[in-house]
Amino acid sequence: MILVNTLGSWSHVYAPLLHADWHGCTPTDVIFPFFMFIIGSAMFFSFKKTNSTANASQVLRLIKRGAIIFAIGLALNMYPFTTSIENLRILGVLQRIGIAYILASICVLLLNRRGVISLSVAILIAYWLLLLSVGSNNAYTLENNLVRTVDIAVLGESHLWQGKGLAFDPEGLLSTLPSVVSV
Repeated sequence: MILVNTLGSWSHVYAPLLHADWHGCTPTDVIFPFFMFIIGSAMFFSFKKTNSTANASQVLRLIKRGAIIFAIGLALNMYPFTTSIENLRILGVLQRIGIAYILASICVLLLNRRGVISLSVAILIAYWLLLLSVGSNNAYTLENNLVRTVDIAVLGESHLWQGKGLAFDPEGLLSTLPSVVSV
């Protein structure tokens, strides 16, 4: 991701190293979902090795770990610490990893394999139905999708990414739900 996000010159970029504007997929766009999958795989082996079960201390440890990841992401969004709180981007990649890690690990601890699979399918179907049925006629466009609407309503435009000339967050609140399934 260092190569993708710090290319040096944005005027001379090898096309596969660019993110898709909105619709589409490039090799760069699959790195984050693969990373989330690896987190889930590591979680499986870690829980199996330690024979983890859901108890208060285990859940608190997982929440603490996820909160630390979230806080590091927030600190990186604040860097170089001249950003005012009014314009601080609250969510980001590390924040999504922290939230998804907490939610997925609690699900894995509390549910059996069939329960995790059922919950994952239910989350994805519910997310798809929400995107399809709530909002405007062009529910899959950047300007009119429910994910952007929820982010603006909860966080406000000034706390979202402004990279495409329009306030939206690629790692927003509602779009974190399918990320939990990726873990």
